[in-house]
Amino acid sequence: MTTFTPIRNNIIFTFVEQAAAQRFIEQTQSGIYVAGTFDEALNRARWATVTMVGPTVPSDITVGSEVLIEPLKWTEKFELEGKIYWQTNSDHILAINDEDQ
Repeated sequence: MTTFTPIRNNIIFTFVEQAAAQRFIEQTQSGIYVAGTFDEALNRARWATVTMVGPTVPSDITVGSEVLIEPLKWTEKFELEGKIYWQTNSDHILAINDEDQ
């Protein structure tokens, strides 16, 4: 099993909404899945679940936190042991879901 720790204020996360082929797949209230257009999907803030944090990330952002990330402030996805992850840093976190705390 590969392990690593992000450096500085970096955060490794997964998106709450599914993402495939550079599109976010959203579910309507009636349960229908719709893939947004590339521009539309990326130009709005997205919720993510934190999976790893660097040593200088503020203490209110912890593994398992659900955070809102500024639009386009994440890296290209990367795969580790069959799971897809993205990276951002704590400066790009707009909000933390209080229900997770």
